[in-house]
Amino acid sequence: MSGAPPVTHKEMQMFNSASLGTLTLTVAIAAVALGIGIGIGYLAFEPQSTEAASSLNASTERVMRLEASITEKDTRYQELLDQVAGFREQVAQANADNEALRDELDRQGVTLAAAQDMARGVQSDLTSAESRVSVLEGQLAGHEELAAQIAEFQDALAPLADDRLLLVELRKDTPNTLEEATEYWETVKELAIASDPTLGAKVDRVIQFLPTYFDWFDGEYNDTCESLQAFFDTGAVEFGTLSGDLQSDVFLLLINRIDVASGLVEE
Repeated sequence: MSGAPPVTHKEMQMFNSASLGTLTLTVAIAAVALGIGIGIGYLAFEPQSTEAASSLNASTERVMRLEASITEKDTRYQELLDQVAGFREQVAQANADNEALRDELDRQGVTLAAAQDMARGVQSDLTSAESRVSVLEGQLAGHEELAAQIAEFQDALAPLADDRLLLVELRKDTPNTLEEATEYWETVKELAIASDPTLGAKVDRVIQFLPTYFDWFDGEYNDTCESLQAFFDTGAVEFGTLSGDLQSDVFLLLINRIDVASGLVEE
């Protein structure tokens, strides 16, 4: 059906005219034949008039059947034409639907292309973000390392505060009385232990020789030479030696701690 050429209105009219012409010609031929048959019957075969009448009736019935058949075929033909028209409408609708689908497909293609471009943009942004995160992670690791170094540096600096207080106290002169000197060196001992607990025993040895030192200090001597001799003989010299050693130990401790802190800064 889809491969046959379309039937035009003009062709339908020609087909109807041909059908009617054929019917008219058939009826005319039948009438002529009937007239001839009747004439011959009356002239030559009068005795057979009854048979001729029967034949005429048969021919008439046949013509009627032919007319009915033609009418039926015309009706069927019209139905076929209506079906063809319906098929054409369906084809036209299908073409319209196909065109709409093509348009929709084109729109979907444009949408898909835009989505793909957006996806590529998002992927590019994601790649950039991952690179940035990687850089930030590296910076964070560096900051964490720096924070650890700062914490370590702060830990190294913390004892220096106690060292400074101890140095300030050691720079003071020993008081001139045993009571005041004992009080002074007890204060030094507390600061020394706060700086380094091992310094406490060394301060105790200094305090141990305070009475000996003040016995010499309060003594009466004829001259400087006698005073120096008594300084060594009485053991007062141990006070000066031990206090000097204590200061040297504090200075060495301070230098070592400063070196550690300096090393952390250089790193």
